[in-house]
Amino acid sequence: MLLKTNKESKIFILLGFVVFFLVTREALLIPLTHDEYSTIMVSYQSLFDIITYKDPIPNNHILNTLLLKLNIITFGDHLFSNRLHNILSFIPFYVFTILIAKKITDNFLVQLSFICMVILQPFLLDFFSVTRGYGLSVSFQMISLYFGVRYIKYYSSKDLYFSIIFGAIGVIANFTLLNFYIPITILLIFFSFRFQFKNNYQKFKIEILITSAITIILGLLCFLPFKKMVSTQQFVFWSSNNFFNDTVVQLFQSLRVGVFYFKWDSIMYAYVFLGLLAVLLITIFILFGKKIVKNPLLEFSGLLLILVLIYNNLQFYIANVPFLNARTSLFFVPLVALFIFVLFTIIQEYSIKATKTISVFIILFCTQHFVRGYNGRSNYEWYFNQNTYDVLDEIMYNINSKNLVKPVLLDCHWYYHPSLTYHINKKYRGIIELVPYHKETNVNSGASFYYSEPNESDILAIKFNKLKEFGDNQSFLWMKK
Repeated sequence: MLLKTNKESKIFILLGFVVFFLVTREALLIPLTHDEYSTIMVSYQSLFDIITYKDPIPNNHILNTLLLKLNIITFGDHLFSNRLHNILSFIPFYVFTILIAKKITDNFLVQLSFICMVILQPFLLDFFSVTRGYGLSVSFQMISLYFGVRYIKYYSSKDLYFSIIFGAIGVIANFTLLNFYIPITILLIFFSFRFQFKNNYQKFKIEILITSAITIILGLLCFLPFKKMVSTQQFVFWSSNNFFNDTVVQLFQSLRVGVFYFKWDSIMYAYVFLGLLAVLLITIFILFGKKIVKNPLLEFSGLLLILVLIYNNLQFYIANVPFLNARTSLFFVPLVALFIFVLFTIIQEYSIKATKTISVFIILFCTQHFVRGYNGRSNYEWYFNQNTYDVLDEIMYNINSKNLVKPVLLDCHWYYHPSLTYHINKKYRGIIELVPYHKETNVNSGASFYYSEPNESDILAIKFNKLKEFGDNQSFLWMKK
């Protein structure tokens, strides 16, 4: 048994090491992405201005910005060190994913299936390699989930407090995690009432008081930023069609990271997954009937997912907050994976062989998807910034080979402006000068070079010659005729 445990631990360690290496490697290789620039600029503000949202832009994920500020003070403004806290946040994310798996079942294959569902997601992993708050917040969410699971199993007040505290910290890392924090707080209070109200009223009262205190403190920290974001209409980048199309379909589209299965469209992937989940649920109800209602972990994971869905929709219909997009709904990945994982453990009670077969299928599917979808040299969300280094190298080659007068003027599509600004300031100051930010294609630009999107080609071809294309015609570098 000890040998088996050691072997399983080695597999977990190896998997974690490989994925952590890939996260670190990506952070080293990819240029600055579009939204990172604004986050870095915000980090130069005072602590008070960061916390109170003096500049009310969604790029200020407060805890992330504060950690970024600490990185810059400690190491200087370097791209890799700016991303360091997010890279390191992968470690607790992975460790607590394993701890949840081990806390719920002793079956190694079932444990590994849950770990693969959560960890082998290229789209999710991308956010541990950039200096934004999404990966950081999901890491705190996973810690919160672990202590929530412990509370359901042991009824320890300490576990409840830790679950609420880490959930609250996750909100400070990324405000969209409120969609998780509010539901899990409500759910834990419900379980506290069920566990403690009759048996230990004093304990119940203390748990309610401390949970309320944590929530009030979080509310005070969030009030001013929320007020400023709402008053300045900072949610215009989100959609207001419906939850299924804006959140579910978009999240599936991004989690797919360009990997095709049967050439389905984006909606079909969501339908197929939801259909398979429904079949799994119906099968379990048929096999177990009322027995599953008595499973506290299924109740916890199922109600939590339902409450999150309800909260997200109420947020739209009551407060006019638009639906989440793909990256802001990343916290659904651990929630759905946990729910499916608990369902697997229930099937395990009926048939270990069936559970192992399903687990092996999940492990193989997640592994092949990761191998096919992981890039490492490009961030899926901000794929258009992957060629910044190559573009600047090409411009430098032309400057040197043609003895151009320095500084040369560079114009670009607005997608590329933040990334180019950062890297030019770091390495090419006085050699390349970037024109001010603008959103319209400027065919009359006085720049020597123009870095464009494909749809600008017809306009720019009037006064520029195409110099080089990048990433299978994803972008073009032009030179003045």
